[in-house]
Amino acid sequence: MYIFNPAHKQEEIMKIITKSNIVMFILFFAMYCLGFAMCTITITRELEGQNSIMNEQIATLTDAVEARDASLTDLNKQLDTLSEEKTQLEEKITELQENLDELEKENLDKEEEQEPVVQESAPSSNSNISYQTEPVQTYSYQNDGSCLTPSGGVYYGPTGKETYYNLDMNGVVSNAQAQGIQGEYWIREDGVKMYGDYVIVAANLDTHPRGSTVETSLGTGIVLDTGGFAASDPNQVDIAVDW
Repeated sequence: MYIFNPAHKQEEIMKIITKSNIVMFILFFAMYCLGFAMCTITITRELEGQNSIMNEQIATLTDAVEARDASLTDLNKQLDTLSEEKTQLEEKITELQENLDELEKENLDKEEEQEPVVQESAPSSNSNISYQTEPVQTYSYQNDGSCLTPSGGVYYGPTGKETYYNLDMNGVVSNAQAQGIQGEYWIREDGVKMYGDYVIVAANLDTHPRGSTVETSLGTGIVLDTGGFAASDPNQVDIAVDW
């Protein structure tokens, strides 16, 4: 026969409560561990995502740095090329300057050698004008009718036979200036074409070298031209006029 024992029953209840508490604690701890694990997984995934983003950024920066280095290399090559070209240009400029100095010196020597002056001597059909460093003595022109005229056409002056011609003087003047013969082209009131203080004449260049002076009935002439007449009459002068 079963006899109810309150003390025994209370002891059983306490055992049941204790077991329940233990189970609840285990469940709570398990849930805590599970939550911690899930948090850890979530954090790990976020870290992995951030790490992936950082790796991509690092790769992008690395590519940018490599591109910049390549660009700097190209710029350095271009600078080297430009430096070489600059050096070559400086050498050419130096060479051209030296050539220019030599040409200027040659022109100066020619000017000194070819500066025409009148050597005082008695008028003669065979007289030659020499170059001197003395001041130029110009011929004093007097239009008294005893000279070459448009109507006369031919005149025998202090040097010999004189004729006249009217042609464009641009080429003659350019050649004279290129040879260092100093002077300015102009036309005198009577129509005689002048080069500085001298009458422009054509003559035999063997008898009267280019740039030399010769006396004419119209004034002291300077030989800047020649013509076919010079072969037949080496003493003839052809005077440039605007007639």
